[in-house]
Amino acid sequence: RAPGVCVSNFRALATGSGSLLCVYFVVPRMSGRAPKRARGGSAAAGGAGGGVASDPLFDEAAFDALAADMAAEDAKRDKIIKRSRDVLKLSKTSIYALHRGDMAKAAKQLDEARQITKDELFPLAEGGPAFLRGGALSSALEEYAEARVFETFLTTGSIPTLADLEICDRDEYVGGVLDFTGELNRYAVLRATDRDVEAVRHCRELTDQLMAAFMKFEFRNGNLRKKYDSLKYTLKKMETLIYEMSLSAAMGGLAPKSSEGDKDMPDGADDA
Repeated sequence: RAPGVCVSNFRALATGSGSLLCVYFVVPRMSGRAPKRARGGSAAAGGAGGGVASDPLFDEAAFDALAADMAAEDAKRDKIIKRSRDVLKLSKTSIYALHRGDMAKAAKQLDEARQITKDELFPLAEGGPAFLRGGALSSALEEYAEARVFETFLTTGSIPTLADLEICDRDEYVGGVLDFTGELNRYAVLRATDRDVEAVRHCRELTDQLMAAFMKFEFRNGNLRKKYDSLKYTLKKMETLIYEMSLSAAMGGLAPKSSEGDKDMPDGADDA
């Protein structure tokens, strides 16, 4: 065996005379060590990781500023989401208070919600990306608009304008009015249990007028479109409610009651 080589394969081939022919395939023996890298190298190799410093190819300070700006926006967004929940909760609980007839408590909660929005939320969202005003804050203001519209209806019999709400934008106001019709239907049912036909008819009339007004809008597929589509079912529920009350009165059941209460009814009328 020649020095520096090793046997890699061996084959035995049968010859025609019956003897064996042995063939050896040899390859050079490897030392087992990786070749040493050449020191130095070209400038391009050094810049790619050879340990030689090179000039930056972009403005790293500009990227640091972008990262800081994104972190600041995230911090603002977290604060807005947290305080928007408070506005949403105050608005929801005020609607509950309005249904119970606690007007003073509802007014106090709505005033607090408005103050939080003006003093804390708007300064955070002002001048920032659109998503800071949208999302949680917009949903909270839509709920606030619904509560204010319901409050105004209970005190005046009508609904406020967009300018009256002050802190809501157009979509928040429209969404709030559409949601208000659901609360109006609940209010109508409560008045029907008290046999207040006049109040139920007033609720139905207002819903019908709002339906006619919103038919002029061209809502795209989205949140407002879904709210608008539910309005016709609210109107149908009120019409069914009035029909059932009229049937009950015609059959000698529950007699209609005036909006002023029982004081205008003769004594003993409830015993009939």
